[in-house]
Amino acid sequence: MIGLKVTLTFHWGFWVRAPYTSRYQSALPIPPPTTLIGALVNPLISLGYAKLDGEVVLLSDDKQNVKKRKKSLNSIASPIVNFTDMIPTASFYYYDNTTAYSYSDINRYIGLLYQSKTKEKEEEKAVGGRRYLPEYRFMGLKVGKVISPSSRCVACYLINEGEASRILGYNWKDIIQIAAYNINRIGSKESIVSVDSVSLVDDVKVTNPPTKIRTKCYIPLRCIDESLLEEHYHYYIETFWNGGWSKDKGAEYEDYLIPGSRSPISTKPIELTLNEGKAYELGEEEILVVA
Repeated sequence: MIGLKVTLTFHWGFWVRAPYTSRYQSALPIPPPTTLIGALVNPLISLGYAKLDGEVVLLSDDKQNVKKRKKSLNSIASPIVNFTDMIPTASFYYYDNTTAYSYSDINRYIGLLYQSKTKEKEEEKAVGGRRYLPEYRFMGLKVGKVISPSSRCVACYLINEGEASRILGYNWKDIIQIAAYNINRIGSKESIVSVDSVSLVDDVKVTNPPTKIRTKCYIPLRCIDESLLEEHYHYYIETFWNGGWSKDKGAEYEDYLIPGSRSPISTKPIELTLNEGKAYELGEEEILVVA
């Protein structure tokens, strides 16, 4: 394994939603691993370094049993499923003295998608259904965002060297860095970022549990001994989803321990005891855990 660190600056902040929350549009306080991996994979594909013939179709529950087809009606998934072995995990932290704030505002949305089926009244039948009446076409929805203009953050990745070479070729290290410099957003739509620096970490130190670590990076909650967490530490628990999901396979969720504060949102290093998984040290207080 080698490490990849990307220092970046948000323009205004970001917006990341959990799956299946189309109407309840709250934002996570910190980008999850899937969002970080997607941000790196996107330029790999758009710049032509990773060749794809079409959508990725999952043929079974086995992650290894993946086939590419141009058209299919079942189990269409994101092409990111092809990179789960190449990027085993990713994490994120806010730079020193950086604070962010959760914010919600009301936006005007087309509400037809959220209309439940009810017994139609005569006036609704006359126009072909409730959705064709003006009073039902639009609605006000609260949209959550994380506001932190010009905030500096760090995205950390673990890269499997063998898989990277297989997918990207012999010069995969150069390609990975080019892709990292071409990350333009972390999150949905307008969550725009500017990349400040990119660095590869070749000498990644690996530690097996049980062991004590100090890190700024979030880690799976099941990998640590919660009973040994000190009361004076700042941390909170957030639920992320693992990997992607498709038509026939829903999202799988897992709790993560996030070092720092939820309100205002910030990162502070935390000491903890690791009792499961492997710890990969990219730098001082930058330890990623693979469950």
